[in-house]
Amino acid sequence: MVIQQGIHAPVWGTVNPNENIKLFFAGYTLFVKADSVGRWRTRLPVLKAWGPYEMLISGKKKIAYHNVMVGEVWLASGQSNMSFAIDRPMLNAKQIIAGANFPLIREFRNPQRCNSYPEQETVGDWKVCTPQNAGSFSAVAYFFARKISAEQHVAVRIINSSYDGSFIQPWISETMLETQVEFAHNMQQIKMKGEDWAKLQEAGNPIRAKYKAAIANDSAALEKGVARTDFKNSSWKTITYPMRAADAGLNGYKIIWLRKTVNIPESVAGKPLLLSLGELKQQDITYFNGIEIGRDNKEEPREYRIPAALVKGGKAVIAIRWLSEWGYGRVGNPGVVAALSNVNNWQMSLAGNWKYNEQIEPELPLAPSYESNPSSIYNAMIVPLLSYGLKGFIW
Repeated sequence: MVIQQGIHAPVWGTVNPNENIKLFFAGYTLFVKADSVGRWRTRLPVLKAWGPYEMLISGKKKIAYHNVMVGEVWLASGQSNMSFAIDRPMLNAKQIIAGANFPLIREFRNPQRCNSYPEQETVGDWKVCTPQNAGSFSAVAYFFARKISAEQHVAVRIINSSYDGSFIQPWISETMLETQVEFAHNMQQIKMKGEDWAKLQEAGNPIRAKYKAAIANDSAALEKGVARTDFKNSSWKTITYPMRAADAGLNGYKIIWLRKTVNIPESVAGKPLLLSLGELKQQDITYFNGIEIGRDNKEEPREYRIPAALVKGGKAVIAIRWLSEWGYGRVGNPGVVAALSNVNNWQMSLAGNWKYNEQIEPELPLAPSYESNPSSIYNAMIVPLLSYGLKGFIW
């Protein structure tokens, strides 16, 4: 871990009631006595950036923390823009991850949770920035930490406490929201209900498991022959490449089937082809003449190779099973050429009209969600961090 430099950084914990604690760190020894319910807290002397140190905490039991640095500690929070990991991926992700050998940079990712009352603890993992770990780091926080560490020659700790798709009200404390006319009544009603949002959120996990299973299983549509060349899609609606779910009014969470019929010249029959679709969000399974040629769930351009054995002259069908979440789905980008091509510079554009149908498969099962409730994320993901010594935050 990393302790904030230049302040009396707090250290705290719980033991038996009235137990005496001894803490050794950076050449200092501190003594503290727990209160009547076993809570203890002390503050370190003001330290300059250095390390690594070992922190020893001794009472009836002993705990040792190794590779502890004194440096800069920043809280990185917000929604998906902050949560967005390097390997989701971002531009040049592979090269960036391969070069991400910065042992002075560490990230603690706070689990995404919500609750109706303030929680005092959180559980997560410290990760040192290595090529093996960096892919899961917040991309924004990583570049921020890299800059700070290089400029100041210090260890930098990022506490990544972000929640994808969150609103601002869940991040604000109940005490503050109660001062706002728009929320005061709502906060009182929440108190009267006394719901445990963490337990209710957890109760929806079986439904979330069914959701994951549904988006992974394409059998229901394949049994109808949706990916085959002889399937009739004349009654389907039309959408133009590049395709955005929101443009077709397909909001929320949908599995959308896309089809495009093309004519393959005899001159390229029996030769492998490359299918280029442009960037796709969020997930796809793609077929050529009824045979799966690729699938991915990364937000990056799709390029799938079509084996020579599948390439025959005449009618061919490209079918895409497309998952759009939050109405955010997209296939292709403006200015990008979607095409079939081969190594002999032959190319066929796939721009223009495609057929689509969002009713081929059953509706996706959605569990009740509580992370949008006022103060819900603050209670679970900020309160446990309030005592930690920070330099600042990025949002």
